[in-house]
Amino acid sequence: MVTHPASLNSIYSPSTDIFYSDNYHLSELDFSGLSIAAPFSFATMGVTAATFGSSLYRETSLSLAAARDIGNNLSVGMSVTSHELTIKNYGSTRVLALSISADYEIASDLQWALLYRNVNSPRIGTSEELLPQVVTSGIIFSPSEHLTAVLEVEKDLLFTPRFKYGGSWSPIPELRLAAGFVTNPSQVTSAIQITMKGQKISYAVSTHPALPISQMVALHFQLP
Repeated sequence: MVTHPASLNSIYSPSTDIFYSDNYHLSELDFSGLSIAAPFSFATMGVTAATFGSSLYRETSLSLAAARDIGNNLSVGMSVTSHELTIKNYGSTRVLALSISADYEIASDLQWALLYRNVNSPRIGTSEELLPQVVTSGIIFSPSEHLTAVLEVEKDLLFTPRFKYGGSWSPIPELRLAAGFVTNPSQVTSAIQITMKGQKISYAVSTHPALPISQMVALHFQLP
């Protein structure tokens, strides 16, 4: 919703998500949040609140995102995020960041996505340090409702690109399995999603060449 707001158009009824990530088994890098989204006649709207870090160093964010269709094949989206950085004994600062994205349906089984995070070049406080500006382009191939494959290129404007490959398989409607590989640094990812009475629970892990694994759990609820 925040980095790829155009994906909001895949939501057809009000829903909410709760997520938590344990990064490298370091409590100082814990990441958690809550998001709510709903479709309206003019656009699909969503709000996300998230927090990262500890009492010594904490980042909190509040995002408002919107997406809508343009024609039959193109979806566009935008998110505005308020980032607040707080360092104990040093105070806090806040900045607004803008991200944009688009989804284009090339064919019924082939989709192209483009993301541009922090397009307005936001800076933290009075420093010259920019929030990461990241451009991502990807292809999603779905030959059936059971199989999906993804190829993605991610480029932080200050660093070399990262390549991401992955796929998912749903042997039954209530279960989806996924796996992927990321370069620079090399990482392997895997995930499982279970659907029960329309509600979903997801669990994912990611390796790192020098650090312990990271884990994330997410709960997705369709609202009445």
